Formats: sequence, structure tokens, C-alpha cells
Amino acid sequence: MILSDSRGVLVRAIDAVNDALIVIVTYNSEPNLPTILETIEGWVSVEHRRCAVVLDNSSSMVIRSGIERLSSADHHLGTVMYIANPNNEGFSYGVNIAVNRAESCWSRFGRIVLINPDVSAEPGVVLELARRVQASNDIGVAGAFLRTGEGRQDNGCARRKWNRRRLFADVSGARALVRVLGTDSRNIEAEVEETDVDIVSGALMCIRRDIFAEGLDTRLPMYLEDQEICLRSKRAGRRVVSFSDISAIHGGGESRVSARDRARPLRCLELAEAPTMIMRDWDGYSVVSIKAVIATAALVRASLAVPLFGVMVAQSRRLRDPLAYLAYNLHLTVWLVRWSIFADPMREERLTLSEYFDVDARMGLNRG
Repeated sequence: MILSDSRGVLVRAIDAVNDALIVIVTYNSEPNLPTILETIEGWVSVEHRRCAVVLDNSSSMVIRSGIERLSSADHHLGTVMYIANPNNEGFSYGVNIAVNRAESCWSRFGRIVLINPDVSAEPGVVLELARRVQASNDIGVAGAFLRTGEGRQDNGCARRKWNRRRLFADVSGARALVRVLGTDSRNIEAEVEETDVDIVSGALMCIRRDIFAEGLDTRLPMYLEDQEICLRSKRAGRRVVSFSDISAIHGGGESRVSARDRARPLRCLELAEAPTMIMRDWDGYSVVSIKAVIATAALVRASLAVPLFGVMVAQSRRLRDPLAYLAYNLHLTVWLVRWSIFADPMREERLTLSEYFDVDARMGLNRG
């Protein structure tokens, strides 16, 4: 029997004890519905002691009807939950709601698996990732090897933690500068099946339940939580591991694509807010020194964008795309410099997506 409450939650009662929970947070993800359904179908049917919850931040009837159809199948009874979230307050906030609601229905899980709607993985891939975390008590967080649609390694699937030189290279838009600056790249190339790393991607991540604890970090609505949960695992004495032989395809950029009108604030969140918080938490960097790096690198970004604009015009003899490129980078430079002057990343309270986009709260950074 389907139970429904006033918040749009569809729940199937379950009596069995559960091993692991897949959490999928969606937003304007209708094109990804076939992938979402395939992921859930493989997960809950391969081993019945595993459940799935989909939290939809856009309350899409297409997503809802698709999950309802799947959950109504006899062999899926009691394993699938749909949550229509009326307010999109960000990824980490959505994950925490989903886990809390699922565990209030099904009791506590041993592992939490996060998978983005734009990640395409064979059912056995997700199961194997969860199995390895279960089998190795010293692993707190694990991630799969993610590939782009073109077959390249996804930049976020195996990372080193930030330092000032890596941050400078990323903010300037010239990642190759890390070699000149005498430090390793932030991204780690997969060379062995099991690699200890600092950070794995939240796009496909398995977290031991005691590390997940009260939930993901919600001080920022996105871009911080995967870094912080990996730091949490290391501080608890457990490893963070990337498995290169467990592979999936990641569409990538879903957060910015589904909110194009907020692309620059999200980029600022990714390049400034999240790195500042995690660098302060992880290695005790001073906020002033990080802000100085960000502001300087932003000015370098602008200085590089101008000659590149000329090259693009000369090569294409068109103005539209080069002008868009130049405008984007100049706007982003202004935003990052203003953030470095006015922002206060020292706060500890939760910040939702709507609060982040608020004009007054963000010092006008979301204008233009």
C-alpha cells in the first residue's frame, strides 16, 4: 500500500532490515529519467535488502510518475521512496532530508550511496562500490572512476586537497600553472585499481553510515559537502579511496546547466566559497591569505581572457562566441574580486540555495 503525506512523500512500508540506501537528488532532471529508473531497477532488484530514495527539488510530475510506476512493481514493493521537495535548497540539504525521511520509514542503513541523476552506471558497478566499503572497515568514503561522455577522466573523481598554488591555478583558469608553481595537479590520474586520495566525487560516492552521522555539511548548498565528508572520514581515521576499476559515465555540470541564470554565482561558490571553507577547516589556512590568492588569480584570469578573445576572433572571424567568452570571464573576475573584499566565509550556520542567491545576503554578487 502506498502511504502519502501532505509534503508529497510516497512511501512503501517495509519490514526487512536494510543494508544500504541509494539517494538520488534531482532538479529539472526529466531528460535523465531513463537513467534514474535503470539505476534504481538494478539496485533494488539485484539485492532486495537495498532501497532507493529520490528527492526531487523541482517537484516534477514526470519524475514522480516514473518513480511511482517503478515502485508499483511487485518485486519493488517496500524498496522505493519518492519525495517531492517544494523548495530547492541545494544538494546537501536535499540529501539530508532524503536520508532522514528514508530512515524514519525503514530504520538505519549501514551505507549511504549518493548518485547524481546524470551518472550512468551498470547496476553491478554501484553494488560493487557499496560491497567494497562494507568489506573494508578502514574505508570511510569511496568513489568510482568517472568518465566524461568523451571517455576522459572526470576531473572531480579523484582529487588532492586544495593548497594555495592549486587554488591560484584553478581560479585563474590556467590549471597547467601548477607545474610552474611547483605543486601537483589537483586531479589524480588513475593508475592502480585502488588509490588513496583526499577527495572523491559526490556524483557517485559511498559513505559509511557512522561517517555520514547527522548528515552532509549544509554551510553551503553545494560544492562543499563532498570535500567535507572526505575530511570527516580522514579525521575519523578512515581512508578515502578511489576505485579505478569501478567505472561510470558522468554527464557533468548538471548543477550549472539546470540553473543557467545563476551560472556565475554558482561558479563563484565553486571557486571561492567552498575552497576557502575547506582550506580553513582542513589545514588551518587564514581566510585573508586565501582571499588574496583568489583576488590575484581572478585578475590573472581577466588578463588572460583579453588576448585569448583576440585569438578567438582571428580564428573564427565571428564575434558572438568570443564576446560571450570575454564577458563571462570579466564578469567572473569582478565577482571574485568583490567576494574577496566583502564576503564573510567564517560563518558556521546553514546556507540554503535561495539564501545564497539573495541579493542583499550576497552583496549583489548575483546581479548581472
